[in-house]
Amino acid sequence: MTGMWPAATEEIGIWRVSGEIRDYLGNHRAQRIDGQEFSRTIPPRIANLNPLTALDSATLERIVEATSTVREFEATAKQLPPFMHSVLLRSESASSSQVENLSASARTLAETEIGLRNSANAELISANTAAMIRAFSLESPITVDSLLAMHHELLAKSRHINAGRLREVDVWIGGSDFAPIGASFVGPPPELLPALLQDLIDFISSPALEAVPLLSAAIAHAQFEMIHPFEDGNGRVGRALLHSFLRRSGLVTVSPLPLSAGLLSNTATYFAALNSYRKGDISSIATVFANAADNAALLGGQLAREIEDLRDGWRQQITARSDATTWKALDQLFLHPVVSIPLLVQELHISDRAAGRALTQLSQLGIVTQSGRDRRQQTWQAPAVLALLDDFAAHAVMLRADPAVS
Repeated sequence: MTGMWPAATEEIGIWRVSGEIRDYLGNHRAQRIDGQEFSRTIPPRIANLNPLTALDSATLERIVEATSTVREFEATAKQLPPFMHSVLLRSESASSSQVENLSASARTLAETEIGLRNSANAELISANTAAMIRAFSLESPITVDSLLAMHHELLAKSRHINAGRLREVDVWIGGSDFAPIGASFVGPPPELLPALLQDLIDFISSPALEAVPLLSAAIAHAQFEMIHPFEDGNGRVGRALLHSFLRRSGLVTVSPLPLSAGLLSNTATYFAALNSYRKGDISSIATVFANAADNAALLGGQLAREIEDLRDGWRQQITARSDATTWKALDQLFLHPVVSIPLLVQELHISDRAAGRALTQLSQLGIVTQSGRDRRQQTWQAPAVLALLDDFAAHAVMLRADPAVS
């Protein structure tokens, strides 16, 4: 017999239209929403709860199976060349952004990262990569301050005035842009955020959760999303938190499990499970994460194999024809599928001449193609790598149509 997980409660608020919104809407439209009631969600405190007491045996069995799959992924990841860990992390970052309909091609992302293109989506995804790197690299215990640091990394370059700060206003999902009237979810009031986040941190830090890290990660993520501590970026920070937690738990240590790619296989079920969690149901979010972990291991393993096959083929091509710099430049293509001479000089600590010679050799072999007429903005791209990265998220979405992996 399982116990009950506490559901969120509601608090009635009265909406007051600000002067700025009143000026924008006009008095007549503003009066229609001013003074109306709305319901805020008040998350329960979970620091002293054990999710095992509220989980049915069938769902627990799924969690155990998925955990075994993740351990197999971890064993494989330990055998990968070091650059693959960064490739998986960047792919996971792009998938996490895509969950929220933020997408950009691999080429656009690569060109934005080296300053050749201005793309709002690509800049947000690049910032998400930095936030995820911070999360996965976190050595100290997870704290409220580390969550704020992740958020600052995520939004500092997006002209977001509250990057790295808890929100001081109401936030909601659904309804209108001007009021939470009729919204499907309204976050807790700002004054509760510090205590709610500390409660979550205490939950994450509980020794009782060490035996079931995947289950604990699912619940911690759902609780964080219910707290909704920021004006924007809650989903991306919440998924970055997953990687920090799973790494500290020891379940994954060298490469991030591409969980967001796994979630992409059925985003509707993921969002529905977050809603069910607010009602006290932890089985739905646990099942979603078990399925996502299975899909993530499948997708991550497939990407790793495809990149290793591509790399092996390239290495056979250049074996007898290139110097050590060309070998080093080859692996840089997986980290930066669009490269320039200045980038290779910076990353490999070589001269302009050596970088140019390596790119010429790779170009002659058909591994890279040159673009850009202006010598100052000449770049070389690796079409095969760009195609693999573009296919990664597409494969994640395609999984939803395959009942064998759903």
